[in-house]
Amino acid sequence: DLVPVFGEIEILPEIPGLSILLDDLLVDPTDPQPGEEATFSLKLHNDGGLEAKDSTLNVVLAGGSGDPTIDYPSLDLGDVPSGSYVEVSWTWTVRHGSHEWMMSVGTISPEIDLGNNELVWSVVNPGPDLMFETGTGTVRPSGPLRPGTPYQMDVQVFNQGKVQGPLSV
Repeated sequence: DLVPVFGEIEILPEIPGLSILLDDLLVDPTDPQPGEEATFSLKLHNDGGLEAKDSTLNVVLAGGSGDPTIDYPSLDLGDVPSGSYVEVSWTWTVRHGSHEWMMSVGTISPEIDLGNNELVWSVVNPGPDLMFETGTGTVRPSGPLRPGTPYQMDVQVFNQGKVQGPLSV
């Protein structure tokens, strides 16, 4: 089929062509800190010659740094017309550590290229770098450490990292 495009003739297959591009992923705020809520916005394009029917976006946050895997409910995109895009967004409360987002778009229509239907994006939010100062601390009660006796210990901990964070021992 011959389809006019901006005064030129271009051959387009008469099937949809959904795609996800990293350049179309936006995060607001651009540098979120742990504990803040970040909004992710993504444009999904249909570059094919036909409408992509009953399209959906699946978003998964792969568990990292002790976090569980979060499988967000599929986002219903409806029918995506040829030559257009759909914008979607979701939120996440930022956590310390390394995290991997996996996004995939699908349609019930046959497509041009399935290779551009998935996007994997990694996020790294460094946590605090805690260090116990050696040679400091007090053990109570003082005296010999006897088996089965609970003791309390006070130590000094320093954060040598660039961000604040919780202390867990």
